[in-house]
Formats: sequence, C-alpha cells, structure tokens
Amino acid sequence: AVLAINSMLYTLGGVVCALEALPTATLTDYGIVVACYLVCTGVRLGLLVVSAPVVALLGFRMTVSRFLVLFHGAMRGSVALVLGIIVFRNDSQPLAYRRQALLYNSGVLLLSLVANGTTVGLLARLLKVDLTPAYATLAWRRAIQELAGAARSECERVVKEEVESGDVVGMLAASATHPD
Repeated sequence: AVLAINSMLYTLGGVVCALEALPTATLTDYGIVVACYLVCTGVRLGLLVVSAPVVALLGFRMTVSRFLVLFHGAMRGSVALVLGIIVFRNDSQPLAYRRQALLYNSGVLLLSLVANGTTVGLLARLLKVDLTPAYATLAWRRAIQELAGAARSECERVVKEEVESGDVVGMLAASATHPD
C-alpha cells in the first residue's frame, strides 16, 4: 500500500511538473529524457555492483533475485523532482533553460515510476523475493524468541511451585518436562 501511495504521489508530482514544461518540449527533448533515464539506470547498476561487497560485509546476503529486484525498483526520483522544482523557480536562469531542466527531471521520474514502480512488485513475486523490510523481520523474530523464553520461564516456575508444594500433578509435570 505504501509503495502504491508513493508511486501515485510521485507520478502526480511528475505530471504536474511536466505540464509546465510540455508546451515547449520537442521530440529531441523526449529523446533526451529517455537517454537520461537509461544513463540513470546504468549508474544505478554500477553503484549496486560497486556497493555489493560492502553490503556483503554488513551481513546482508545478496542473492541474484534480490539484486535484480533492488536494481529494478531502487530508483524513485524524489531528489530529482525537488531539484527540478528548485531550478525552475530560480529566476536568475532563462525560462527556456528552467523548463528544460524541469522536463528532464520530471520526465525521468515519470519514466522510472511507470517502467519500474508499477512492475517491481510483480518482479518480486516472480522471483519469490520478500519485500518485507529486514528490520521488521528481525523485530518479529526477536519478539517470538522473547515470548518463547518468557513462556518457558513461566512453565518452569509453575512446575517448580507445584513440586515444592508436594502436588502430585506438579511432580508428574516436572518429571515429564525433566525426565532425568
């Protein structure tokens, strides 16, 4: 749900920004948007390859499936969108330049969301990659371990009290849990 909301917000922001720049855009501008998207994708691939050893040292097991999902779904574009808006609002630059910068930034954002954002969930399901954040998984594991430990301690306490009180049922329970 969060991914869908983020995608909708970024798409809306990209569309609004592009509407300001679209009236003056040429076919060449659209080609440049696609080229910028491809360059950003290549840079993202390079960054992931270079950072893979560091990620491995931090203990994150990077499978090919995880790598592909991370590569496909990593780029969003919020920074590019903000920078494009900042450049557009800078009156010290010519309006044509500002519109062009806005078009390129919002165009790459829109392409990223359409091409990547709408398909990353499908890719993750096809590759059987769990998109649950690692911290959430670790938190659940820790909570379950603590709950199991607390339950074990409580059972041992109850058995001990029953044995000390001389209760036959308690003694049987104690012998069943500690056969020695």
